[in-house]
Amino acid sequence: MTDNNENQDKVKFLKAGEKQAIKDVLEAIEDKLYERGKLVTLTGDSESEVSIVYEWTGCDDHPDDEEGPYLIIRINAENPKETEIAEEICDYVNEKVNELLEGLDSSEDVEVLKDLFGEQVILNGRLIY
Repeated sequence: MTDNNENQDKVKFLKAGEKQAIKDVLEAIEDKLYERGKLVTLTGDSESEVSIVYEWTGCDDHPDDEEGPYLIIRINAENPKETEIAEEICDYVNEKVNELLEGLDSSEDVEVLKDLFGEQVILNGRLIY
């Protein structure tokens, strides 16, 4: 019975993350990361790219983390120089997501997306925070 409930939760979560209003919120935050220079500070690369998505995942780097709903901040850069700012970026994204979700009509989708296991910052395919 638990597996069935988990599958239903997973489907709800993934569908909610695919809604256009949610994608617009995440894209607005990506734009702010570029505008504020936080990506360049992290990566040292003005050509770095970021994407923010909701994913149902586990974490190979942290085997204690159970599989479930996460907000993923995926960054690609040529020669990243500093990973200490990853926590700052994660906190910034989390704060902005919460603010912008509050601005959307309160719906089941928004509530499902607020029930995260956590956030992950992935730089060039490697979990850094």
